[in-house]
Amino acid sequence: MSAAWSRGDRGAGTVLAVAITGAVLTVALAALVLGSAVVASHQARLAADLAALAGAGRAQTGASAGQACTEAGRVAGLNRATLKSCSVEGSDVLLVVSVEAGLTRQAIARSRAGPPR
Repeated sequence: MSAAWSRGDRGAGTVLAVAITGAVLTVALAALVLGSAVVASHQARLAADLAALAGAGRAQTGASAGQACTEAGRVAGLNRATLKSCSVEGSDVLLVVSVEAGLTRQAIARSRAGPPR
């Protein structure tokens, strides 16, 4: 190999390594964001189901709609969710909860619970 040829390739490996590292970091960041969204979605669904069951259980004891929704909100809060809306239709409790899924995003879940039909 001549001296001119080897001087022209100096640093090429560094540029390639930086490019590959950047690509790997970008893919890893995308995977973390997607994973965070999936976890928040599961957490929201779980919190909504548990809160609806708690509210329906309270409603079946003869509690008012407000008391049933208060219990649903308490259970949602224990599961790191925020109760967005709650209503009682007959003996069914319908609600919507949200969970923080990132800096500006929220995972939303709806649930209904009541006695078997």
